[in-house]
Amino acid sequence: MLTRTESPAWFALYTRHQHEKAVAHALQGKGVEVFLPLYNSLHRWKDRVKELSLPLFPNYVFVFVDLESRAVVLSSPGIYDFVR
Repeated sequence: MLTRTESPAWFALYTRHQHEKAVAHALQGKGVEVFLPLYNSLHRWKDRVKELSLPLFPNYVFVFVDLESRAVVLSSPGIYDFVR
């Protein structure tokens, strides 16, 4: 039987709505390489204008891991699953 060692690769994670930054921060704390592209946008309310950093791809965070680390990644709060 051949055993294939998986090398790290980029995977997309599907996250809870508006939890992308929290998921990225939690994964970075566990030593996982994370990519979360953000863009700045001005939002206006009646009493103020604020510049927000919003995710370029809502509900998605990208991670560079091997598949053996899957359980560590999925145990973080706010993550539903890997995109298949």
